[in-house]
Amino acid sequence: MMRMLETLANMLMSYGFYGLIIGTFLEAIISPIIPEVFLIPMVLARPNEYILIGLATAASSTVGGIGGYYLGYFGGRPIFEKLFKREYYDKALAIFEKYDVWAVFIAGFTPVPYKVFTILGGMFKMNLFRFTFASFLSRGLRFMLEAVLIGLYGRQMADYILSPTFAITTIIIVAVLILVYYLLRRSRTRN
Repeated sequence: MMRMLETLANMLMSYGFYGLIIGTFLEAIISPIIPEVFLIPMVLARPNEYILIGLATAASSTVGGIGGYYLGYFGGRPIFEKLFKREYYDKALAIFEKYDVWAVFIAGFTPVPYKVFTILGGMFKMNLFRFTFASFLSRGLRFMLEAVLIGLYGRQMADYILSPTFAITTIIIVAVLILVYYLLRRSRTRN
């Protein structure tokens, strides 16, 4: 399986910018190949174009996310019910009902599998505008940040972005931001 994924990634990368767009589009729906596999080599090869590459990655991933949304919207529930117990469906629905945009945003920005949340967003009939907004904002922040850092600092930053330390740091930062937001919101409701 890994060999097949490597072959697919190499084939897509041979198409340059178009391969980046196709690869990041597919990642948001079905592909297990992370977008950084396409983004990082492209920025390293074209460091002066890191803004364009970051935006293209965010846009194609968001459009792919909309594809995942429609996959979930039109066919997700029967597939989900065949693969998982009813309790998992109920838990996922509760998460989407409570967190909505935040669930998609967190999945889009962190190493959490974004494609799962694109399909769930459609399956639970999340508002498409809100879904698209959360997707583009989170994917834009993530991929622009990565592209800028790699464009400015090169291979060393690329290696760091692919490390588990970066993934853990990202999750911790998002968790702290959510906590701060929650505490600020809570203190405002008390006043």
